[in-house]
Amino acid sequence: MIPKFIRTITSVLPVDQTRKGECNNCGECCQLPFKCTFLKAGADGKNYCAAYNFRPLNCRKFPRTNAQLAPVSDACGFTFDQVKESQPALFLVKKMKLKLGSIKAKIMGNKKHGFA
Repeated sequence: MIPKFIRTITSVLPVDQTRKGECNNCGECCQLPFKCTFLKAGADGKNYCAAYNFRPLNCRKFPRTNAQLAPVSDACGFTFDQVKESQPALFLVKKMKLKLGSIKAKIMGNKKHGFA
């Protein structure tokens, strides 16, 4: 029950950008840690969600991270690219530098015009 609670709380966070693939209707995620009441089996043998249009964020975004994928990775249609641990941090540092640079440029531009 705790993993589902954690998934629900963290569902407001963005999906990892390295996620690839699409849902293949395996239904494995709908059974973590117990079977969802909205999980139904179709005539074609595939699973589907009876509340698909109204499903909560933790269902819409699953798997949000590679760690969430682990328990269902054998059946799930999603995968995550392998990224070196230092790359995400480096990306964020570069992004912050660009952001700070644009803010500095705006401030310096405003000083030229007597606004700062």
